[in-house]
Amino acid sequence: MDYELHQVLDALKSLDSKQSEDELNDFFEILLKQDRELALEAINDERCSFSAFFMLIPKIELKNLQRGLNERNLYALNLYRNKVNRSGIKAAEESASAINALKWIVSTGIAGDGMSDIYDELMDAAVIRLIMTYRDTSVLPDAVRLIFLRNKRGSFSHDIVWAVFRSHSIDSLKLIAEYLLSPDRRDAEFSARLLYLKPPSDLMLAANKKLYESYLSWLEENGEFLYFTGDNFQRTSEPAFFKLNASAKYIGKPVSKRTGMPLGNLSDNELRTMNLFENAGEREKEALLAHSDRLKKNDPQAWEDFINSAFETQWAAAVSSREGSV
Repeated sequence: MDYELHQVLDALKSLDSKQSEDELNDFFEILLKQDRELALEAINDERCSFSAFFMLIPKIELKNLQRGLNERNLYALNLYRNKVNRSGIKAAEESASAINALKWIVSTGIAGDGMSDIYDELMDAAVIRLIMTYRDTSVLPDAVRLIFLRNKRGSFSHDIVWAVFRSHSIDSLKLIAEYLLSPDRRDAEFSARLLYLKPPSDLMLAANKKLYESYLSWLEENGEFLYFTGDNFQRTSEPAFFKLNASAKYIGKPVSKRTGMPLGNLSDNELRTMNLFENAGEREKEALLAHSDRLKKNDPQAWEDFINSAFETQWAAAVSSREGSV
């Protein structure tokens, strides 16, 4: 039988699962004997998935097809060979080529995650390189999806969790929060754990939706004052992935997502106010923040006057406001 490219691609897609690995390799063997060029064209096609390519790697190496691979597949093959301690084939390392290959690995390989330990390590490596080497956060939706897929399987996800938070992107928190809405209890519980939220005891969808909406509202209010700590599951079973710089929020200064330090230069008064706020007791901080937040929302000009006044004056106003609301 003579095959057309679309027929080969349809076959690769239909056999793209661990259960069909032997059948996939048998089909590819037959195709190689009939039309070697068509076989190469098919695995180099943008519609060929990484999971199918991965299952064909032993056959690709056995039949010496490496030289016929495109840059995307050469990059993926080198990534694989590095994982199994074998020398790679010279391939382009330009950022654009590498990024495209890594995105292909993640986006088309996610359905095959769990196929083998090496496969999962390659998925980890692709996500980590995109985020840490190329600062590409477009992979975050798939990375977060991987985290929750693995959590349900009981598989290792610590490295991807680490990379997602190392992106220093507030979007990562929003993506994780979406799993609060999942009808699967495991998703909602793990999402709450990653975000330091206490999940509703009944985990009903209505309660989860309320928690989700409350969290998004909190994130909208506090996002520019949050920073990522670098903490991870390798250090502790309950890592603090991100924290709020309350003193920066108090004076209204956004912070660096990496360091937590306020962005831009601070006036002497701002520095003094931050220092006094940080040294206040927890109840005092709560009262000051509550008054500052309320004033900033309702009367920005009055807030400007308030935050530039002496700290003693600020404290007196906060106490008066708290007593008036009791």
